[in-house]
Amino acid sequence: MPNALLPNITQFLCNIDPFDKLPKELVREVASEIKITYLGKGDTIDPCGEQVGPVDDSQPNIEGEGKKHKYLYVIRTGSMEQRQADGVLRARLGSEDLFGFTFLDDNVTSESGYHAVAMENTLLYLIPHATLERIFKTNPEYAEHFASQAQIRLKSALDVVWSNKEKGLFIKKVSDVASGVIAIVDASTSIKDVAHEMRIVKRSSTAVICDEGKLVGIITDRDMTKRVIAEGYDPSAPIKEVMTTAPLTVSPDDLVLHAASLMMQHNVRGLPVVSEGKVVGLLTTSHLVQNHRMQAIFLIEKIKYANSVRSLASFTTERQAIFEALVDGNVAPDIIGRVMSMIMDAYNRRLIQIAIDKLGEPPCKFSWIVAGSHARNEVHMLSDQDNALVLSDDATESDKVYFRHLSQYVANGLAACGYPLCPGKFMAATPKWCQPLSTWKHYYKKWVANPEYERLLNISVFLEIRCVYGEASYSEILRDELHANIRANASSLAF
Repeated sequence: MPNALLPNITQFLCNIDPFDKLPKELVREVASEIKITYLGKGDTIDPCGEQVGPVDDSQPNIEGEGKKHKYLYVIRTGSMEQRQADGVLRARLGSEDLFGFTFLDDNVTSESGYHAVAMENTLLYLIPHATLERIFKTNPEYAEHFASQAQIRLKSALDVVWSNKEKGLFIKKVSDVASGVIAIVDASTSIKDVAHEMRIVKRSSTAVICDEGKLVGIITDRDMTKRVIAEGYDPSAPIKEVMTTAPLTVSPDDLVLHAASLMMQHNVRGLPVVSEGKVVGLLTTSHLVQNHRMQAIFLIEKIKYANSVRSLASFTTERQAIFEALVDGNVAPDIIGRVMSMIMDAYNRRLIQIAIDKLGEPPCKFSWIVAGSHARNEVHMLSDQDNALVLSDDATESDKVYFRHLSQYVANGLAACGYPLCPGKFMAATPKWCQPLSTWKHYYKKWVANPEYERLLNISVFLEIRCVYGEASYSEILRDELHANIRANASSLAF
């Protein structure tokens, strides 16, 4: 390792987990034995010891000639994908992420693990296994932070009390992080003038487009490259011809965690911040500095790409660790509930998608709604399932059979992932709670008009509902129906 690079690499490692748990002199020792590799897009790493890509071998071979090298890998810049031996995506990683913990176990081979592929030009730091072994032999108290088993690493992370700075992104609102410097242009403005506004005037990678004061679209510098430059589009044309319409938005009071989840779920780089119909700011990925204690974001990303119930169920320990870490870190209860609800939402969405892959496309429109504490964003580790299906009114009996299979698959999948079946059977898998929109309207009307015990129980469960997949308008229609019936029966409900 060239001495000129050592201070920079040491400082970089000191700021990322788990190296931030080590004394600086040990980090410096690790940094001094790092090897560097530059990967081009498509180059592959076998974390068990064989890699493709130019490695700086100026350092002596501390593991001996003829022996496979084992490393812990740190991504300095770029991005990579981990894939199982059968090609299935295991994880996506970016700057400051680590991989290779699994292969620090001498009993693990490449056949039982995965390989990593560079998704773009990537700079990696390679920390020799032998270096870590030597350090932990004399400093065993730090070994758990680098254990090959993820469960042990998660447990060790819980032993550290979070500072206010470390739990900051869970607590902060979008208004605390978003930029108020934003390029706002009219829909009729030319592409060329919008580019000038973005680059020269506001120095922003994103512009929001309004029409008579109403937000109608968004455009990023990448959009400009793909849709204008690459396609040879006329730069004098109005921006509305190439903008992304109906953009996702957040409010100033939303949690940053919620905004980050939206960005990942919909693969967008910027979110306009809207208050009372007016654009007041912009939140971009550059505002969201990765913090390795933001494990909830990374778990949601893993859930998004899981391809089986078994894969999803394997995340239960991590979900438990996140909950305990939030509690131990004295994060506010309402924020804990919202974080855990976002994770449960992600499980619901992914299980529905997997079910659709198995059963085929849905025969009609539908809305998967959650109810009770889940709808109120009050999920904790013991929360069970409360959900239902609202089908379009043109649903046939055979359509209902399809959705019963889908709901049964999702219910069993959630149970396997640690969300128990509802004892009261308030689940979409119960035929009564898998019905067309008109039937649900009738339910609400009957429950409010005749508030007897069973009907009170039903309405108490479905008093608050929220769509997590499908036609969001259905849940809004049902809320309006409920409120209309309550107003019409106000006198009988005054008890």
